[in-house]
Amino acid sequence: MRTVGLSIKDVKVVYMSNPDAIIALKNGSIDGSLMPEPGPTIAAKLGAAVKIMGDDSYYPNQQIAAILYGSTLLKNHRDAGFRFMRAYLRGVRVYNDALRHGKIVGPQAEAILKIFSDASRQSDASILAAVTPNGNNPNGRPNLTSMLEDLSFFREQGLIQGNVSPKDIVDLSFVDEAVKSLGPYKH
Repeated sequence: MRTVGLSIKDVKVVYMSNPDAIIALKNGSIDGSLMPEPGPTIAAKLGAAVKIMGDDSYYPNQQIAAILYGSTLLKNHRDAGFRFMRAYLRGVRVYNDALRHGKIVGPQAEAILKIFSDASRQSDASILAAVTPNGNNPNGRPNLTSMLEDLSFFREQGLIQGNVSPKDIVDLSFVDEAVKSLGPYKH
């Protein structure tokens, strides 16, 4: 929006699920959408929209997801939390090894796409093969700068109140222990 002189104040923001947004694009109820993959690829394949730009272009390295541990893992079962993080990072490393030129096409790509297909119930293999894969830090480090920028934006919009900061709630001890056990990622 900035590239054409617009701001968030120039649009009416409507929150809806990705499937609903695809339908609304198709029937003209909304003019545009910001959604994660595979939504944009599905919308484009259905002729509901045209992909203009992926978030990897306009907001590279945005922290779009995080792993959350409840108090039981944090306090009573840290060993299970560590084992989970170690297994998760092993999976992230296999995933990252399969990324080539913005696509999942390297080693074990077929197995990864099958897992994605099963988990997302997306039976059209061409959709998952065409998505822009999200990035995952193979050493488990969240992008705190991105989290702080997003927090600031949401506060400016009046969507978040209070003084909580990612720096106050991000616990990297599980990541640090898992990377110490696995060793740093080498690709």
